[in-house]
Amino acid sequence: MPQQTDNNAATPHNGGGSDDTPVADKPRERENLCRHDKFCKSVDLKESQIQKAFPAAFKFLLADQTTGENIIWATRDYENFKPGEFKLYNERFATDVLVEEDLAQDFIKPRCVKSQKEQRSRTKERAEVFTPSWVCNKQNNLIDEAWFGGKCVFNRENNKNGVETWAPIPEGAKHRGRIVFPPTAGVGKGKSWQDYIELVRMEIACGEAPYLVSRYDSARQKRKPTVIRISRRIGLLDRKLRVVSENTSTREEFFKWAKRAFQSIYAFEFQGDSLLLARENLLFSFYDYFCHKFSEAPTAGQMADIAEIISWNVFQMDAMTCAVPFTRSDQPLFGNTLCKVKDWKTGETITFASLVNSTEKNEHYPNEKIKTPETKIDFDAIIGNPPYQKELKDTTDDPIYHHFVELAKSLNPRYISMIMPSRWMTASGNEMSAFREKILSDTRFDILHDFLESNYVFQGTNISGGVCFFRWNREHNGKCVYTLHDGENKTKTTRDLKTADSDIFIRHSICAEILKKVREHDNPTEHDKPKTFDTLVSHQTPFKGLFTNFFKKEGKSLPKKYFAGAIEIWGREDNETV
Repeated sequence: MPQQTDNNAATPHNGGGSDDTPVADKPRERENLCRHDKFCKSVDLKESQIQKAFPAAFKFLLADQTTGENIIWATRDYENFKPGEFKLYNERFATDVLVEEDLAQDFIKPRCVKSQKEQRSRTKERAEVFTPSWVCNKQNNLIDEAWFGGKCVFNRENNKNGVETWAPIPEGAKHRGRIVFPPTAGVGKGKSWQDYIELVRMEIACGEAPYLVSRYDSARQKRKPTVIRISRRIGLLDRKLRVVSENTSTREEFFKWAKRAFQSIYAFEFQGDSLLLARENLLFSFYDYFCHKFSEAPTAGQMADIAEIISWNVFQMDAMTCAVPFTRSDQPLFGNTLCKVKDWKTGETITFASLVNSTEKNEHYPNEKIKTPETKIDFDAIIGNPPYQKELKDTTDDPIYHHFVELAKSLNPRYISMIMPSRWMTASGNEMSAFREKILSDTRFDILHDFLESNYVFQGTNISGGVCFFRWNREHNGKCVYTLHDGENKTKTTRDLKTADSDIFIRHSICAEILKKVREHDNPTEHDKPKTFDTLVSHQTPFKGLFTNFFKKEGKSLPKKYFAGAIEIWGREDNETV
């Protein structure tokens, strides 16, 4: 069973010196200096401490730039702290609630420091599975490998005895521990470190933002969570801050390019507590890297400047409507409010919905313009682990992860990498069948990793059918490199995702060969082909909206007025004919 570990880390890379600040001579000594700082060494950052040390930055961490108010809680997880006083679900964050001394020690906290009961509850109610750092690293590497045109740019992935980990590279004298930008070879021809900083990347449904920054492993369960060392961090923003640190010398130069790194990173999240944690993680990643390079903390003004960028770029949004949660055209709670984002190169503020390139009518906001060539934000990559399903009482849970994949594709980035259940490969139902057909027919999927056992990726889970993650490459047009993981064993093939005479994805190549032979048996004509079993059965909801267990959904029976002129249907409930 895989576990991320940082016990076998290589020697930290040289983060670069400074021509105006005395810095410890050795990288490890400089890194240890940071661990004496209460923020650098803390996984669970206390809101009361942040507010006291950086009051201006803290205001930005709570701000919703779209509405001019604070962000919304959008969760009931905290209503039991003071029953009768907190009615938080639809309310906005209040500073006094967050910084009260009796609550600050055990209020909003990262998932990895919560109890197992709290973690399981969140997973069940919101279909959340938190992504281990080693998985985030693999997906982030897929994006960077495509841009650089080669593997092992920032680290080398390892798997020893079932333990998934990584080691930072390059190390040694040749490149002095710095990331190399190829000037003449491969896809990376002519690209500079400044070009890398300017790449616009986004994490969807970001939770605590593990794909952007990796201060800690959000999925760690058993061991006490600790702050991951700077040299081993793997987030997309971590990588940019590493490059900035390696290629700048003065505080002013570092801060200039650190701001550009933050301005080129976006994320959105529905739940307010997760959004606040994500914002805190980004802000204090800047704090960590600044301390690591200059052996002192950034100023309150610098923290406020970075926090303001974060408040625009890491925003609260309902992905189904591209709007502030609980707002829609017919029943606005806080107004009919589309989420706004900022294009930092032009200074313009635009709606996120305007970035979506869709020819379909938007039922929530039919008058909103679609993406045009004039739209400034050009996404290089979109990455993440979207929520998998929407829980419905007494019936089948509705899958929703495919909506996030379609949303990402509609933004037309160069690359997409997402992890999701593998059920799409065979699932029935109109939506999932259509989604599967889109994937199987799309030749831009160039890499697909498929895990038969979800527990190998997400410890303690049992996701039927397993999970998978992919890379979608806008410039690719051809076969897909498909890797099937069965425990620690894996099989890699280069193949078409679509198999002739099959409307599902066939995971095992030998099964595809068997199907081919069965289909060709005796070379029957189209008229004489025997019926296959899938043509003789129906899925669970053959009639839209009517589930097989609809009796229990509304009590023993529904009012007769709903069945006027209806066709009578007989079935069985509690072993009786009804």
